[in-house]
Amino acid sequence: MQLATKVISSKRGAIIVAASAALLAGILILLYLNSYRSGVKAEGAPVTVLIASQDIPKGTSGSLIASSGLLKTTTMRQSQLRNGAFSDPTNLNGKATTHEIYKGSQLTSTDFGPSAESLSSELSKDQRILALPLDAAHGLIGEIEPGNHVDI
Repeated sequence: MQLATKVISSKRGAIIVAASAALLAGILILLYLNSYRSGVKAEGAPVTVLIASQDIPKGTSGSLIASSGLLKTTTMRQSQLRNGAFSDPTNLNGKATTHEIYKGSQLTSTDFGPSAESLSSELSKDQRILALPLDAAHGLIGEIEPGNHVDI
């Protein structure tokens, strides 16, 4: 105890104790940062993924999504990636959405099915199809499905 009191009471002793404490603190910080860096690397490398930049209606073709700016690319950690997420817009060709995709969602293979090559799948958000029945036996009955948007 006397030795500790004697060392701290002198100027030189106080400097040695302070330098030792600073060195110990520096070593502890380096150990923590090394551990943190390993944890971040374990989450996976950054990957590119396609994200919906606005709501995409059901039945929209993949080629229309890619060409009309309905998607954007972003980078995220592999641990945040959903199964089947698309990273290349050309993978959407020949496919159409099977349900509505909301803004900010990752575009995945479960969101798309085979494209039914129809006129409605190639329409952009501000375009509409209009059908006029020619007689009472022909009309639009059976063409509207749940999830479709109808303008009146």
